Amino acid sequence: MRDKDQILLEHIVTEVIVEPYEYEWTQQTQKWWNGYFKTENDTGIKVSITNHWGANHWEIIFSTDIEDKSDRDLAYIRQDTGNPFKVFKTVHIMLDEFLQNKKSNVDFIEFRAEKENQSTSKDSRVILYNRFIKNWEKYFKGNWSKAIVSDTSEIEVCYFIINNDNKNTVDKFKEYFKTNYKYEDNINLKWI
Repeated sequence: MRDKDQILLEHIVTEVIVEPYEYEWTQQTQKWWNGYFKTENDTGIKVSITNHWGANHWEIIFSTDIEDKSDRDLAYIRQDTGNPFKVFKTVHIMLDEFLQNKKSNVDFIEFRAEKENQSTSKDSRVILYNRFIKNWEKYFKGNWSKAIVSDTSEIEVCYFIINNDNKNTVDKFKEYFKTNYKYEDNINLKWI
């Protein structure tokens, strides 16, 4: 049996050397950027970076174009839909392009993962997001704060990246958090 260090090294090398998929932006407006790419198994991945309520709060969503709505958010990590590291690399490059154009208009970015029905393998969205947020500064230059919001029932995890290059963004995020989660007793906020 291989030891944990060897397995971890293999995953790190895979993330570093993997090439992204070819992608295209299908729409770029003041309120959203929508893009699309296909995996080697011909599964389409939709990427949407959406502005919320006119504020400088953006949410990133990426999912397959599979018709089964119940499995849409999880489908991209299945073995038959493509390489999850390549998917992440492609989304990272798309997000980087977006930030190069819009960073001054971004106070914070949100992305979500459902824990329910998630695999515990290296390919689960929660595990990939945890690694992605911890290494954010390696991917994106700037002064960022990071927070994870999870409910105690562990159904969903929300990740927030706060752009400290803009004025008072941590205060804006705290106000957003207080306003949007004030009725939830089972919500935890953790700064990382």
